[in-house]
Amino acid sequence: MMNRIKGSVMAKIIAWVLLIISGGLFIGSCIMVAVMEDYEIFESPQEDVLERKFAEISDRYSIMALANLKDGDMEENKQYFEDKAFRYGILEAESLEGVNLNSDDIYIDSNFIARTIKKEELHSFSLRVNSETDIWYSEELLGGWGWWTDHTDYQTLYADRICYDTVGGIFYYRADDKYYPVQDVGISMRIQVDETRFKTEYYTFQYDNDRNVYVNMYAGNLSTTLDDMLETEVIEESACLSEDELEEWATIEEYGTTTTVVKQQAGEVDEEVEEKWNRTFEQPQVSKGSKEIALLQGKEEITFNIFDGTELDYTKWGLLLFDGIRELDASELTLIDSSMLPKSSFVEVEVAYLDEYYTLHAVPKGDAKDYLVVSYIDESVLERVRNEFLREHEEDGWDGRLELVLSAKNTDLYVLTEVFVDTLYMMKDDIIPFMFGMFLLAVVNFMFLLCAAGHRRKTEGIVPTFMDKIPVDVLGVVVFFIEFFAIGILINMEYSTSLLIQLSIDVGIVLAILLVMTILSFAVRVKMGKWWRNSITYWIFATVRGLFADAWRNLGVLWKAIIIPTFLCIIEIFFGFCVFGVEVWVVLFAVFFNMLLGMISFIMALQFQKLQEGSRRIAEGDLQHKIDTTKMFWEFKKHADNLNRISDGMSHAVDERMKSERFKTELITNVSHDIKTPLTSIINYVDLLEKTDIQDEAAKEYLEVLERQSARLKKLIEDLIEASKASTGNLSVHMEELEANVFVTQILGEFEEKIANAGLELIINKPEEEIPVQADGRHLWRVVDNLMNNICKYAQPDSRVYINLEQTPDKTMLTFKNMSKYSLNITSEELMERFVRGDSSRNTEGNGLGLSIAKSLMELMNGKLSLYVDGDLFKVVLEFPKVG
Repeated sequence: MMNRIKGSVMAKIIAWVLLIISGGLFIGSCIMVAVMEDYEIFESPQEDVLERKFAEISDRYSIMALANLKDGDMEENKQYFEDKAFRYGILEAESLEGVNLNSDDIYIDSNFIARTIKKEELHSFSLRVNSETDIWYSEELLGGWGWWTDHTDYQTLYADRICYDTVGGIFYYRADDKYYPVQDVGISMRIQVDETRFKTEYYTFQYDNDRNVYVNMYAGNLSTTLDDMLETEVIEESACLSEDELEEWATIEEYGTTTTVVKQQAGEVDEEVEEKWNRTFEQPQVSKGSKEIALLQGKEEITFNIFDGTELDYTKWGLLLFDGIRELDASELTLIDSSMLPKSSFVEVEVAYLDEYYTLHAVPKGDAKDYLVVSYIDESVLERVRNEFLREHEEDGWDGRLELVLSAKNTDLYVLTEVFVDTLYMMKDDIIPFMFGMFLLAVVNFMFLLCAAGHRRKTEGIVPTFMDKIPVDVLGVVVFFIEFFAIGILINMEYSTSLLIQLSIDVGIVLAILLVMTILSFAVRVKMGKWWRNSITYWIFATVRGLFADAWRNLGVLWKAIIIPTFLCIIEIFFGFCVFGVEVWVVLFAVFFNMLLGMISFIMALQFQKLQEGSRRIAEGDLQHKIDTTKMFWEFKKHADNLNRISDGMSHAVDERMKSERFKTELITNVSHDIKTPLTSIINYVDLLEKTDIQDEAAKEYLEVLERQSARLKKLIEDLIEASKASTGNLSVHMEELEANVFVTQILGEFEEKIANAGLELIINKPEEEIPVQADGRHLWRVVDNLMNNICKYAQPDSRVYINLEQTPDKTMLTFKNMSKYSLNITSEELMERFVRGDSSRNTEGNGLGLSIAKSLMELMNGKLSLYVDGDLFKVVLEFPKVG
């Protein structure tokens, strides 16, 4: 019953429909749950959610009002907000401090209704705008969005040097004879803790473009001992020394609980390493608790000229880091005096930074203005618009109201948001159980489709579809990219909430269907077995593996003995140096050891090659071949001696076998001739007796038996003689070119009656064009005669006999096929032997020499006879070399 359901097309259609519906509703409910989570529906009261969302809408309306103001279209503001609850006023100010909000003169644009405005009731939105600022707004469902973008282009400059103002205490980049303040400055100090210990502290300062001072960003103790320095990545970078280089210059000596730093030079040291070490200690060095450190750690805003004449005077600085990019020694700074330069040489910037190519990018201060939008919500307008909006849908459930909200256009966003939030709270208790219910329904239908994949009614096994025949890796890559790009497009789409929800549901359903179809296709492949073989990756892997296998098989033993140690040496060098960083002498020792093993392997391979060549020649029949064992040793020499003795033994056995075969052949020939003479007399006298008038019926029967058995004996003797001659090659062969098509036609004519009497139907398949073959016509007919007689004797009555003639690029084949009426519990090799018959009960006439004679005759004609037995199927193939 279950198999019938799995193969039912209607059941699959119903499952697909339910899966699509439940899957679509599940995706939709997931989206709604995500929206509720974003709105904080599950954890916040409705009043708090509305308050927060109304503030967001006020910001968006403020953006729209500013966009129209910047475009000089204030009339558009009045028309648009006329039927909305948004009441706003735009003024040019940085803050509301000291502003009389009830004075109409302060507003650039306003739609306030006459009333007393209180600052605490207002929502404010500020925006800094310059001539390059682009404000864009789009009103869509539930707030839409808006944004502003500053398109002011950075000036790209080449800073030819870094300067320090000794008067102002500020660092500058000089570019085109202008000075741009450095935004970030980093300085490290080496602090002497006691006679044997020190610590390094690093400070970063960021430039404040409005107050022209540096602000202390952070400070930290990075190292207390050289041991810490070896383990601290930041110190290694600031000191420009790797761990190995530090160890080359210093050691740690432990004395109880005291760690002493001892600088010592270890033999020859690279000059570059020495220079790096020296630079490490070019940091400003101050004592613990100095007033300079206290000043750095306690004061938030500084200029570096406060250190003039102290231990941190600019003349004592070491390495400095500018904008986290450019590291410079203090001696390389260019000193300037700002009091001696025109003020126009110093550029005030809003933003400036140095990139990794030491190129300066700066944005000079422009003509930016600060705008404030203050607003409140007119409750009377809000109530009126809400009542109009809901008048016709007061009785709708949450699904009807949700559809109304999603399809609404040009309605006050406060109203839409209020209705939408109210709808979400109506759905809150039901949405999660509904989501899980749809999920379970989708899973049940998916599992059914998974079980039913590949099944068809009234068809056994798994039936693949077109999709199931696509290579699995191609299908996977195509589906992955379709899903990836579709989801990416959805994520980056800039549409309203309603359109985004609708598109998400539609696209999600399509992608889910595609994914399910792919999974079902994979299930069909798994059910069919060996699914990985239908893949481009497997085809490439199998092809490459086959090529390598063929190359390796055809590669000589000596080459293998060379390649393997060489490959091992390369692997050791790579992993030794590149991966594990092993010292050179260890790697060289390993390479030398492998080379030694390689030489031993090469010598052994030479001996193995001798053994291989000798065994090959013996296997090919050169029994006189002897393997030279003079330079062999160990087991190779023993094996070579064994092969040589095998050669001697095989030669002796072959000689004995040949002698035995010659003896049997001579015996058969001599005995056949000796029997043939008296048998001829018997046959002649039987013939004479048949010509006499014998009245006794019993005597007549005896005479018939005598005639039949003497004829059978004569046939046996003739076959024995012919088999003996054919196997020894003593038959004369007259090769000529025969037309195979004509020969097959003669078979039909010659054996038509005999085939019909045996209850068989002869079917001949041959091409229209003539096919020539080189053969002896008399011997070929004997071969065909033997095969056809066997078919007439042993073929299953009321069955078909097939004779096929075909030609390939290099040979011509004549094939005979029939079904045996006897059980062929015997191999094709045994059937080819002499005196062996397929009729094991020997109920039929025959001596078991026909196939053996036919095989020998085919070999005499440079052809080949092949016999195949598969159950009751009996097939003989005659092969001839192609003529021309």
